[in-house]
Amino acid sequence: MHDSPGLPRQAATLGGLDDTGPGSIRCRNAPVRCGHFSQMIEGDLQLSSTTSTGRLTAACEWLARRPPRVWRILAVGLLTVLSLLALFGAGAVVDGVRYFWLDDDQMISMRYGRNLARGYGLVWNPGEYVEGYSNFLWTLCMAAVHLLPIAAAHTAVAVEIINWALAAAILILSERLLRVFLPVPGLAAPALLLALAVDVDLVYWSAHGFETTLVTAVFLLVIVRVLEEWHSGRQRVGTYALLGLLPLIRSDALQIWATAALLAVGLSNDLRRSARLLGLSLLPAAAHLLTRHWYYGEWLPNTYYLKVAGVPGRTALGFDYLLRFAGNYCVPLVLALVGAWRSDNKAQRLLLAGSLVGAAYILIVGEDLFPYSRFLAHLVPVVLVLAAVGATEITRRATIPQALLFVTLVVWVSFAVGAASPDRLNDDNGEPEHGTVTGILINRHTDPAATIAVVAAGTVSYFADRYALDMLGKSDKHIARETAHPGGFVGHNKFDPEYSLGHAPDLVVPFWVDKLVVDPFAIEAARKGGDEFIAAIVSSPTFVREYRSNPVPVPYLLEYNSVYIRNTSPELAHRAQWQEPHLR
Repeated sequence: MHDSPGLPRQAATLGGLDDTGPGSIRCRNAPVRCGHFSQMIEGDLQLSSTTSTGRLTAACEWLARRPPRVWRILAVGLLTVLSLLALFGAGAVVDGVRYFWLDDDQMISMRYGRNLARGYGLVWNPGEYVEGYSNFLWTLCMAAVHLLPIAAAHTAVAVEIINWALAAAILILSERLLRVFLPVPGLAAPALLLALAVDVDLVYWSAHGFETTLVTAVFLLVIVRVLEEWHSGRQRVGTYALLGLLPLIRSDALQIWATAALLAVGLSNDLRRSARLLGLSLLPAAAHLLTRHWYYGEWLPNTYYLKVAGVPGRTALGFDYLLRFAGNYCVPLVLALVGAWRSDNKAQRLLLAGSLVGAAYILIVGEDLFPYSRFLAHLVPVVLVLAAVGATEITRRATIPQALLFVTLVVWVSFAVGAASPDRLNDDNGEPEHGTVTGILINRHTDPAATIAVVAAGTVSYFADRYALDMLGKSDKHIARETAHPGGFVGHNKFDPEYSLGHAPDLVVPFWVDKLVVDPFAIEAARKGGDEFIAAIVSSPTFVREYRSNPVPVPYLLEYNSVYIRNTSPELAHRAQWQEPHLR
């Protein structure tokens, strides 16, 4: 007898099978029909398939039964690795000392915080009262950092550590929010934690020092507490005290306050008490408004006049911003919407409805200069939580389909808005590395009384530690109220070089290199390419007449971030003494 093809030898010989001709296989003791044998094979295959499915199901269930701390540790560990990569990417060794920086705009807040710690007040330049920041409480945190015995080279690290702790808290709070909807979340918990741990709308803002992380953490804590109070039937004053902090962290966070307030009212069993508590939560914002007017002489921060007032086409820009968000988060949004539609949980629908407040705000103020979704980042953990809940609703807890949906969610987030590439964590806003080195050189080689005019204002001004004129207007009332130039980026489309240079600063840092300053074709290309502010500065009569012929002859600056000295400045006599930095 020959072994049957495709069957193991023991299967072919088991029971003494023998060939007897077409149509039958005969045992030594009794004939067996071929159809019966086919049924045996199909049964074996079904058993094999069932066994594979069973093993996969068992593996998913085993993963779901892992202690929650396993997934928390894994997610926080992943967040930590990505944060460290971003931290060391935002640092450089200059003459043997490693310097660290935050995003260039956040370094503006750092300068305000340092001046407060020094006793000058919340000011850009001592004696000048302009609110060139929009993150009051976060700037106070930065001021507290400057009270510590930390060198200027490392203050950014302290801020990043605070933000890392806040980001880790966001992971824990997101899981806590998930458990409000799914007390036994199973695979939903690791899917949520892993997706959020790699999401640039958490990691990027945290790693580069933005107040966005603090806003998100407080918002999530409020949402969780409101939902827990809904189940317990007892509203706590502390929840509304936390809610009142949001407009202090960011001046435009009243729309985030409104999202949480909508949830609180929609779930309230005592509308009068809820209304009183919400009213009390607005008292800190009212006090801040009055204090701002007393201190700065304005009802709104200078950044409002710079980035919103007089900027054309804001609704169209905001619509494009929302489309990008929807495209980046289309899979989580679809899961969240379908889950809310199939569920009878009012809280799910209220949370999604609250997101429309954020969408309306975007349509009013327009786009953001930064990549990703800073204006909507506080909603990202909520969307991912509702997506995980939706995946559970859709699959009715069928293990394998549910696991596939969770894998799809994590993979989508990882590639659409995740740190799949380290480049996504890089922050080149204002070229902060070159600004840091430039500021260090200015601090070393100029008199403390020297004045500078800057374009990328944050890192240069912070590390130079000199009186600084902000040529793009974040800390200049006159520039902020200029008419916006069409086609420029928000925050970079208001400028008046003749006004700024009319203050006769000793040095100008125009955010361009010397070989382009004298190239008319490059200047025209900048004008057409959205960098009209650079073209306007280097072409202005005052710059051409008083600064252009005096670049500091340091090769690094000539190559990356040229500095120019005024013809009549005392600093011109020391120009040849500037030294090339040693970098690594």
